[in-house]
Amino acid sequence: MSQNPKVEVDLKSNIDALERFILNNPELEKLEDLLSQFNIFETLKIVDAEIRHSNVLAWLLDPKSNHGLGGYFTRKFLKFLISNNKTSLDSSISLFDFETLDYSTLEIRRESQGIDLRIILEEAKYIIAIENKIISTEFGDQLARYQKIIVAEFQVFK
Repeated sequence: MSQNPKVEVDLKSNIDALERFILNNPELEKLEDLLSQFNIFETLKIVDAEIRHSNVLAWLLDPKSNHGLGGYFTRKFLKFLISNNKTSLDSSISLFDFETLDYSTLEIRRESQGIDLRIILEEAKYIIAIENKIISTEFGDQLARYQKIIVAEFQVFK
């Protein structure tokens, strides 16, 4: 509980306003309906084509790509990744780190040394390996092998 009743009232008021916006917004409902109907991968008949999914993801994650989003998608993706994996990550990694990073030096690698996708922020010493799975699951020691590859290449985690 806050020591300041005004802060609590303001917070409750803001939460109430947000709930009203979400619950009573036909425009949001229309948007949700449209988004749930369209799937570019179904349209292109590549739902099961893992490499195509990885290509699209690499394109979206690369701030230098022609999508016009700059680092927006990458920043959102990495913050989502961090916030949903806090228990398995180094506690010194913060969402704020990814908000303030310079994404102009980011490198995306595809299918390098068997790793589907790598996001390399070498200056900040972050390397994110992505194993894209469609229908299948990890086989053998795939992720452990990826970690060894990254450690050897970048001399990280030592």
